[in-house]
Amino acid sequence: MNNNLAVNTIIAGCVFNETIINLKNQVFTNRPGGDVLYTAAGFNLWKKGVGLVAKISKNYSIEWTKEISDFQINTSGVNKTSLDFNQQRFYAIKNNNKFSTSNPQKHFFEIGSSMPKFLLGYKPHHAGIDKRNSPLPFSLIPDNIPDSFLQAHNMILCPIDYYTHSLMPSYFRSQTNGNVILCASNGYMHPSFWNEIPSLIRGSSAFLTSESQIRNLFLGKMDDIWDMIDFLALCSVEIIGVFGNDRCVYIYEAPTKKKYFIPHYPSKIIDMIGTFAAFCGGFGAGFTTYFDPLRAGLMGVVAASINVEGSTPLHTFKSLPGLANARLEALENLVTII
Repeated sequence: MNNNLAVNTIIAGCVFNETIINLKNQVFTNRPGGDVLYTAAGFNLWKKGVGLVAKISKNYSIEWTKEISDFQINTSGVNKTSLDFNQQRFYAIKNNNKFSTSNPQKHFFEIGSSMPKFLLGYKPHHAGIDKRNSPLPFSLIPDNIPDSFLQAHNMILCPIDYYTHSLMPSYFRSQTNGNVILCASNGYMHPSFWNEIPSLIRGSSAFLTSESQIRNLFLGKMDDIWDMIDFLALCSVEIIGVFGNDRCVYIYEAPTKKKYFIPHYPSKIIDMIGTFAAFCGGFGAGFTTYFDPLRAGLMGVVAASINVEGSTPLHTFKSLPGLANARLEALENLVTII
């Protein structure tokens, strides 16, 4: 494994074992997934030097790390815990925007395939509103970061939970004086966290959120996305990025007050699982290389466009060289400056 590779960017988040039936009725059984891997795949399209940080349930294998390390990913921060928690996720993709996570037997029957035995009795994971001071089994704390990773100057915190996002940025900045890109989690992008959000995101080099997340946070307060972005920018964040429901992107650069709208790249959607995370990874690669929010946004959109054309993070990891750059060139002239 490549666990001696130098790390320039830490990507921290969750790992899941995913079973997916995509829009082509292709079945991917018990494959490594989760936001930390989709983010790493989006990043890896453009740049190497990633170190992963994640927890694995005591009853799940970490053999997949050998395959991931083949893509020049340092996985020494992925470790088993003494806790037993459910890492199994099932998705049946129904159309471009919807998927089902329940009743896998029904979906396997519809495509004329036998359901894997490990899905017997499967119950979908229902993520609720995060608790402010209580960790989840997969929550991360500073001690989960290998000492060797603290040579890195950048951290991308994937969607995970409020507890993790409240602890990790300040620790990383205190140790490295580096950049933190915070990718919003559903569990706290909720009106009940209205008072906590400013302090949570303050000091981030970039705060990235999906359109559905930001609309949920501002429910009953604002309707215009740019108004929401302007409000969040008052929280001492350099860059705000919103990944739209149609895979377009809104970027605001606070120091210059520049606003950009980037349209989506017209991909054929096969599977949308992990698309926001892939965008975050592509954005992170762009920002940590060029420190240009527009270029970062474009690279994020391209990563998302590749992610939706196949299933599991390995699809994006294995993307053909040159494809991402060709799409970047096609998008550059379509940007709107607001």
